[in-house]
Amino acid sequence: MIKYIRLDAEQFIKDSRFWDDEIQRLQEEFETVPEINAAPQSPVKSSAVSSPVEAAAIDRDRLQRRIERLRDYQAAFKFAWDRLDDYDQDMIAGFFFNPGGIPEYVDSWCTKYHSNRQYCYRDRRAAINSFRRGLETWARSYGWQL
Repeated sequence: MIKYIRLDAEQFIKDSRFWDDEIQRLQEEFETVPEINAAPQSPVKSSAVSSPVEAAAIDRDRLQRRIERLRDYQAAFKFAWDRLDDYDQDMIAGFFFNPGGIPEYVDSWCTKYHSNRQYCYRDRRAAINSFRRGLETWARSYGWQL
């Protein structure tokens, strides 16, 4: 998380398109890892953990942590997104989530606001910075040092 906030809020926005699919994939993988069951009661006791049980425990823990991290990313994205004004949301959606492509969005923006590309890209940077500040606020609310 700190990597995205401190280094590249733009990459954080780009990656957000794939989090739902990645969570679904990880959950499916999590379901295929066998659950750890208690060992049957036997008169022979062993203090060693079997390799398959240990591997399953490690895999389940790893997958669960990755799913939780992606859900934290989604919560941070929602927090930052909700704090943007409509103009900044439109700017980010146009550049990062527009199926028509960036050139078409920039052209329509220039026409709508009777402006030029230079100002469009300036406002894009301002919107990303506003989004980054929202991410920083979210991170601080969880006690992270930035």
